[in-house]
Amino acid sequence: MRVGILGPLEVHDDGRLAEAASSLAEALGQWRGPALADVADAAFAAAAITRLSELRLAALEDRIDAELALGRGAELVPPSCRSWRPSTRCASGCGASRCARSRRRAGRRTR
Repeated sequence: MRVGILGPLEVHDDGRLAEAASSLAEALGQWRGPALADVADAAFAAAAITRLSELRLAALEDRIDAELALGRGAELVPPSCRSWRPSTRCASGCGASRCARSRRRAGRRTR
């Protein structure tokens, strides 16, 4: 369990996790560009920009944790990336499934 911006994320409370994931997705969807971009050069903005950026990252981490705990990790992967076969092994020898190098090489073979 990790403590994020919403407090401890309990994996045994699926209803609360689903609500948190939904709220976080909505909040993150409203975030547009860098924090305080219009006044980023102002002296007062530096600390606020840092804090807001940290909060955005914490919200993103909490959303990912909640989605994974709910078994919805596939929803975090963009649809364009879901078409790669999980059996594709890394061509560089690292053993990782679906790594970038394997995808590039697999893409070249099909053209």
